[in-house]
Amino acid sequence: MSDPAPFDRVLLVGCGLVGGSLGLAIRAVWPEVAITVLDPAADPRVKAHFTLVSSPAAAAEADLVVLGAPVLENLRLLDAFAPYVAAPTVVTDLGSTKGAMVRHARTHAGVCFLGGHPMSGSTHSGFAHADAGLFLGRPWILTPDAESPLGPGAVGEALARLTQLVVGIGARPVVMGADEHDHVMAYVSHLPQVVSSTLMAVTGRAVTSDGLQFAGPGLVDTTRLAGSAPALWLDILATNATYVGQALDALRAALPTPDMLAGDASAMQPVLQDGRRWRTTFESQRPARPSSRLLHRPATRTFLEMRAASQVVPFAFPDVDAVVRRLDVVPGSLYRYLYREVGRPWHWIDRWDWSDARVAEHLASGGIEIWLLTVAGTPAGYFELHRTAHEVEICYFGLLPEFIGQRLGPALLTVAAREAWASQPERVWLHTCSLDHPAAVRNYQRVGFVPYRQEQYDAKIPVDREL
Repeated sequence: MSDPAPFDRVLLVGCGLVGGSLGLAIRAVWPEVAITVLDPAADPRVKAHFTLVSSPAAAAEADLVVLGAPVLENLRLLDAFAPYVAAPTVVTDLGSTKGAMVRHARTHAGVCFLGGHPMSGSTHSGFAHADAGLFLGRPWILTPDAESPLGPGAVGEALARLTQLVVGIGARPVVMGADEHDHVMAYVSHLPQVVSSTLMAVTGRAVTSDGLQFAGPGLVDTTRLAGSAPALWLDILATNATYVGQALDALRAALPTPDMLAGDASAMQPVLQDGRRWRTTFESQRPARPSSRLLHRPATRTFLEMRAASQVVPFAFPDVDAVVRRLDVVPGSLYRYLYREVGRPWHWIDRWDWSDARVAEHLASGGIEIWLLTVAGTPAGYFELHRTAHEVEICYFGLLPEFIGQRLGPALLTVAAREAWASQPERVWLHTCSLDHPAAVRNYQRVGFVPYRQEQYDAKIPVDREL
């Protein structure tokens, strides 16, 4: 059991990769916390996990407001939310620079703002890539303001509550001043991004796609950050221009000139040696991957059945090019893809790591059928049947995330039920749980399935695995 939640009502302003991951992490540790989201551009999948709101006035009902937009937008959002919040409500952010936010927060004397920066992320963006384990073992920098108009007492209490939250979701809290944060980030985060993007741009312009095909792991490793979203970085660089400028000046001073590379290039030796020395230091300080950690979450498993084919309530596919067919050949890679991508939002983990041999053994065990839904030729969902002498189980059923909400589910379930009854069993059954889509039980009942048993269990969700 986890400790009591430090915040009972959390408002996420912005629900992309980091904000969405924070919401999922809080929900996994403290399922009783009420989480609302204000994000006009929210991914449609967000509403399957959290309650959507449309007005800054919702902040009046929260005891933690998390600003998860780009940095410059967070400055404007703080102005919009300030009239609705007052201590002890805590306002924090997830931005990559802190000085501008902390200074701006001082203009709102009644707002208890405490900057935050989780040091984890991805070159991917959006809620589709959100992960409850994103922060596990990673630093989460907190920047309390010693000059806050609210005084050290309120700031200290806010820091204690945020620290409890950070520790609870598996991150490592680090406290420092906003200016120190921005200086450090300029060198360890912002400069690498600028260099990576510049290196990729210079190389691409010089050799074009014809030359890039010959690049090895050196270019791959040093330009990984070039795949990051430009819009996010424009705000970061604009709000940390002074320190990033100093870092760029230091880099320019250290870069070799053409004259230094002439002859035996011995002038480069000190830089190469220094680089290797600091790389060794850096590698020795990187934390080892944390051991497997399971979050315990109470869940309800619901069993449903049909006892006659006449119970099927048919639903037709919408006006799309939908085709459902049984797969005669199912490679291990395809089986894993369907299982992982359909089950990722609902914590399907039992078959996540199955090898090709394990998949082949399962498919050859008898009575197993895999049926694929395609829409305009693109895989959109699937179901797996297990036929025995007297009954058929719909073992797995679902849609790829991009196809949820398009009225495909009930139609695909109709096909699954009819195909299950084709062998004239005594019953067709399945089970689902409260970790599944919130409408799962209702949709099964709409097609004719009847609940016959429920059981409570302790769901163990790994948060240090990419799900």
